[in-house]
Amino acid sequence: MKTVNDALVLRNHILKQVELAAISKDKEEQNKLLNIVVVAAAQRVEISGMLSDMKRDILPKDYPEYKE
Repeated sequence: MKTVNDALVLRNHILKQVELAAISKDKEEQNKLLNIVVVAAAQRVEISGMLSDMKRDILPKDYPEYKE
């Protein structure tokens, strides 16, 4: 991630995967859609923290149909 556009593309991809998982009835497919790996990025701590915050604060409110 080197530009704001890169960050927006990543955010949109993550949200698309969450939305697909929210409508999926198959738990295995949900897990595949939501499996995110952060590798060797200079911003890995910030990205990991953002994903954790998103899982804790955003998913339950914006996607109540998604059940862990």
